[in-house]
Amino acid sequence: MNIEIIEFFPHEVNESKGLLNGSLKVKLVDLGIILMGVLASKRKGVYFFTMPGKFCDSHDTGRKIRFPFVVFEDPERQRTLINAIREKGIAFIEALLSDPERSLSLPPQKIKPILEPLKTLNSDDQEATGIKLKEEPLKLTEPILNPIKKSVVKEFIDPPRRKSAFTRTNSKAMR
Repeated sequence: MNIEIIEFFPHEVNESKGLLNGSLKVKLVDLGIILMGVLASKRKGVYFFTMPGKFCDSHDTGRKIRFPFVVFEDPERQRTLINAIREKGIAFIEALLSDPERSLSLPPQKIKPILEPLKTLNSDDQEATGIKLKEEPLKLTEPILNPIKKSVVKEFIDPPRRKSAFTRTNSKAMR
């Protein structure tokens, strides 16, 4: 099968453990399809490739089953696609790792804000900032109660029957 690896998106790189996780963008040249989200991982020098899919519960057994998004009717064609992705994917990732100019760049990580403890203001600081603090700390006047309410079992009552537009209930009231 004629395929072309377009790009590799790294998710996790740990050189000390020999770990590499990411996804590939693959173009199926014969069919004119771009396949995104082919999972690629390297552990202890061995590469694993997985077609994009979703885990769902089986109706028969109740176990989780993986359903791939792209499947050929012919199993031989599916096997050749996976083998072609393995061959060209490994070569593409190895070339990317060995090239110093095209190093793997991970997506930027979210920086967690560092919370500093509140500082108490001295009298000099209070005058400089114009903030006046109370001398006495706040005291609780009433104890805090934990209002845990027990769920009340409601009795469900059937609503009254509706009057139909086609039934005559009182002929004098209708005149």
